[in-house]
Amino acid sequence: MVETVKPIDESIKAFKESEVFILWSDEDPDCADALAVCKTYGLASYDLCDGLSKITPADEIKRSSTPVMPASEASTEKTPVVEEEEEEEEDYEEPEDEEVEEIEEEEEYEDAVDDIYAAIDSFVNLIVERLAKKLNALTEDMEQNK
Repeated sequence: MVETVKPIDESIKAFKESEVFILWSDEDPDCADALAVCKTYGLASYDLCDGLSKITPADEIKRSSTPVMPASEASTEKTPVVEEEEEEEEDYEEPEDEEVEEIEEEEEYEDAVDDIYAAIDSFVNLIVERLAKKLNALTEDMEQNK
């Protein structure tokens, strides 16, 4: 692989009578640069993202230039590294026995409440099941007595 400073210019010089296919994106400045180079060399360019439609460059299209950093802002001096003091980590404290007992009691209470709700749900389901059987039996008796 050969790397050059201006790969677009180098490839156009190699293939003078070519057509250029660009994966066009309005947000990519390299697309506009490629189109400007195509205009400079008189090459037809096509948009691969829009069904190979021909791209007609605007008259004022120019290749973008790389911004140059002003000499006043360019500095080769290294800035001093300021070391921050490390904050002491707070030590983990084991909960006291009373706190552990309270947590265990809360968990036992929550488990008991869950068991009560489960028992109520089972009881309601049993009643509904028996009621449905009796209603079905009554419906069958009514149909037979017609």
